[in-house]
Amino acid sequence: MKKYIIFFFTLCISTLLAFILPTKAEAYEEVLDQSQTTGGACLTAYSGYNLNQTFIPVKNIITRIDVKMKNRVGGSNIILILKDEGTGQIVVQTNQRMDDGDGWESFNLVGDALGYMLDTDHQHSIWIGTGYYSGDTPPCWLYSSSDAYGNGSRRKGSTDYSGDFTFITYGYDVDMGRDNPEPPPPQEDPPSEEPAQEDPPQDDQPGVSIIPDEAQEKEDVEILEASEDINEPTLQSVIIDNSIVEVEEGIVLVEDEETMKITGTTDPGDTVAVFIGENAYTAIADEDGNWYVVFSISELEDGTYDIDAQSTNGELGSAKINLFTLIKGSQDVVSNEIEEDTNTGLWYNITEGDLRWVSITVLFLLGSILLIILLKRKKKEEEEKGTDARNK
Repeated sequence: MKKYIIFFFTLCISTLLAFILPTKAEAYEEVLDQSQTTGGACLTAYSGYNLNQTFIPVKNIITRIDVKMKNRVGGSNIILILKDEGTGQIVVQTNQRMDDGDGWESFNLVGDALGYMLDTDHQHSIWIGTGYYSGDTPPCWLYSSSDAYGNGSRRKGSTDYSGDFTFITYGYDVDMGRDNPEPPPPQEDPPSEEPAQEDPPQDDQPGVSIIPDEAQEKEDVEILEASEDINEPTLQSVIIDNSIVEVEEGIVLVEDEETMKITGTTDPGDTVAVFIGENAYTAIADEDGNWYVVFSISELEDGTYDIDAQSTNGELGSAKINLFTLIKGSQDVVSNEIEEDTNTGLWYNITEGDLRWVSITVLFLLGSILLIILLKRKKKEEEEKGTDARNK
């Protein structure tokens, strides 16, 4: 009897944890990307941020940068800037207090996102700066003049020097979807007296469009009846401006960022329609099944939006699925929307058909019935043993 009760409670707890513990849409494993880890010499890192180490990343998402410093005064503030040398744009800038003595200063670039996107065709640079300290007290960046890093160089400003600063970068790879289509060849316009129009901005990162796709009215995009012959589209990543963000419990929170890019996979050649508010955006999956759409967040009014998608091929369509929920607005608006949108009451979730809570409820009901039966059987057996003992 005891072993049945233990088994029942173990099963209940395991099932409860499996359903309740939070899960992520996709797990990304951080791994070492580039490094130069040998060095004993030390170059003073004054303010001005003129010391930098160039490198060419292999991973397209960067999550962490470690630099080896010597801090001779304690409590110094160190600033790290990561720049894309191909575009001249700063990818991320961060600062933190240093530890005393020699050691690695680790800059976690994840924050609220899952890392920052890098163009692996471009050289990048790590810049270090601190406050000004007089005399021999400034912190310094350790480097080696003999062990050269083969994928970049140590610099003062834009001037290369021998050797390399010690650093390590970490990140991972994410398939950013189909490549951006090549821009059409320029058309020769007939002579005109009107002033020339400025060209629209072009993408400066491969696989990452900065120009929102053309929206269609939701009613103009036909939603086909679900067919088992067409696979549903899957969500791979959500990118806001330059950072890939986490879809936590199926929700993405934004305030007033410029653009959002949604990437995913489906069968090659299928058309994917993504529905956002009153608009729809379509994309055709490439030969590897990758697709993406880009839209403007700033054009959306504050509120909650279900981001749905369907794959189609000819007259056949997959089931229409929900990729995630987008909540836009100030912190107060977001908090109210989450409170209204995430009712966690047991009866509410059961009546809404949430399979997790339905399964848990059924399991506990069946377990309770089983436990009552076992307890009654045990009581009956004890009564029968007592009767037998009295009869003897």
